[in-house]
Amino acid sequence: MKKSTMENLIILMSALTLLTGCNEKKEQDKSIISGIKTGMTSEEIFGIFGEEYDNSITNESYKNTVEYDYRVDAGEAFNTDLDGYMFFEFDSQTDTLITFGYHLGQSGSFDDPVYPYSEEELENAYDSIKNTLSEWYGDGKLSDENLELGVKEENIWQMEDDQIWAIYGINLWAMEGYENGVNEIVVSCSSEF
Repeated sequence: MKKSTMENLIILMSALTLLTGCNEKKEQDKSIISGIKTGMTSEEIFGIFGEEYDNSITNESYKNTVEYDYRVDAGEAFNTDLDGYMFFEFDSQTDTLITFGYHLGQSGSFDDPVYPYSEEELENAYDSIKNTLSEWYGDGKLSDENLELGVKEENIWQMEDDQIWAIYGINLWAMEGYENGVNEIVVSCSSEF
């Protein structure tokens, strides 16, 4: 009888360990970039993705930040068929990650980008991403704040300390020719909103 009770206890403990491990993995995968969260340092990000980033931008006048960009190929971000890049933006003073995410729909170089995807391709990919985000975080809030700037759809998921922002558009941010032709999807997580 004791042996049976001990075996049952071992089986129960093994099952709990497996369930807990699956839950931890499942929660971790709910980040738009698995394992990443705001507040991390550049050293932590470089420890995961390496220091061989494809582009960096220092912005001292507007937000005092530095951004590192890594190219992603079709299939690497939300299982979409879009090329683009993932980005990590750090506060220059504290070296903490304040925003991270993806710009999907861009190919070519950072200095001479090309936006080869049609509005229909972007819309289909956006709908798939939006469905994934809604499964993870519940229904987002639809916004019409940026419609006049080429945004076709914009959704926001408000988390406890962060905000998930997702848009897609054609000729995004096109004001008097500025960035005319930027056709892409942006998905970001930010601690500054």
